[in-house]
Amino acid sequence: MRRPMKTRRRPIFGTSRRRGFSFGGLVLLGLALAWLTFDHQLGSRRIKRALAAKQRQRIRNMHRAYPIQAGETVFIGDSITFDADWAAAFEKLRIRNRGIGWDTTEDLLERLDDSLDGPPQTVVMMIGTNDLTLGIPHAGTIRNASL
Repeated sequence: MRRPMKTRRRPIFGTSRRRGFSFGGLVLLGLALAWLTFDHQLGSRRIKRALAAKQRQRIRNMHRAYPIQAGETVFIGDSITFDADWAAAFEKLRIRNRGIGWDTTEDLLERLDDSLDGPPQTVVMMIGTNDLTLGIPHAGTIRNASL
């Protein structure tokens, strides 16, 4: 009588050589997925910025409707500026908030004359976060902010 041959079980991931290949393949797959996710997020940010352009124009129109008065302190910048309650933080000052969400340093330069349409006593500028988020070169951000 013949004995049945023992079948050798293979490891789930194959031999150690194959395991190394599988692990390397998984790492590459993970890196590719991370890159695609990042690229998707950056594209999503750009779409949101484009959709926010109309809202930004409305806010600029509102700024024009309420010009700055002499002696006011003007806070100008991006959404961080826009969202803050500067009047509560500086109760003794007359505050004018001229922040607009998703503004870059280039956007701020473009609207600077409209935003500072009166004789402010002090101007506080906070800008540049969106330049970093959108991948604008640092040299351009520094140049725009220093003007």
